[in-house]
Amino acid sequence: MTTTLDAFLTDARAWLDEVATPRTADAWGQGSDSVAVFESWTAEQERAETDRIRAYEQAKFDAGFGAITWPAEHGGRDLPVAYLLAFRRLEAEYDVPRRTEMFPVTQQLVAPTIAQWGTPEQQATYVRAMLRTDLIACQLFSETEAGSDLAAVRTKAVQQDDGTWRLDGHKVWTSGAPVADYGI
Repeated sequence: MTTTLDAFLTDARAWLDEVATPRTADAWGQGSDSVAVFESWTAEQERAETDRIRAYEQAKFDAGFGAITWPAEHGGRDLPVAYLLAFRRLEAEYDVPRRTEMFPVTQQLVAPTIAQWGTPEQQATYVRAMLRTDLIACQLFSETEAGSDLAAVRTKAVQQDDGTWRLDGHKVWTSGAPVADYGI
């Protein structure tokens, strides 16, 4: 039975009140005003911030607000997208950790791809773990002269005689790689 949107939002607000502080008009503009997609953190800062975001995402998942539109088999509630959008609007009223680029890559790119195209074993191993952020993925395709344009990527993997892979190309950076569990 699907809960009503009003009941869902009442439950969501109660949970958010337990785990976060509501934003007030006076709070806007206080603290970091960064809108950067990529931060300039030390390795220790990146690990600490990733762990802080992950803890919030895991708590949100465990409370039933992390995979709202996903089927129960992946830990979701199988609710319409309107519930997800309503939760996001409500969540924006609270001071919660701002997700770095790896979290949407993991939860909105990699997990859905595995859910759609992965084997049953891959789905069982990775989808729920990625939606909950027990596992986090980064993207490995940005490179010099290509950026994130996959058609222009020159780096390639060549399988060696011993079955291992050798990467060859112009890879310069991968945002989040030091704290990611997997690279895509």
